[in-house]
Amino acid sequence: MKSKATQEAEVFDEEYDGLIEKLAKAMVENLESTYSNEYEPFESYRNRVQLKFFKDIQNFCKKFKSGHQTLLEEVEKENPASKKK
Repeated sequence: MKSKATQEAEVFDEEYDGLIEKLAKAMVENLESTYSNEYEPFESYRNRVQLKFFKDIQNFCKKFKSGHQTLLEEVEKENPASKKK
């Protein structure tokens, strides 16, 4: 049986992956006007920057979620009455 913290973490993953992807796309939309590298096409640069941004944010969220989940589990261990059914 999954703990409440684990269930909340799974919902977090589903909701935020889509938002992170949208944010990454929005961030790189305005880069083309300032991009000036003749050796790398803008599309390649845009995809590379977007992927790095997405992975960095996703990694942050994963670590944040893991820490949050650990804290919740420790609170539940210390105070069993705080568990919600």
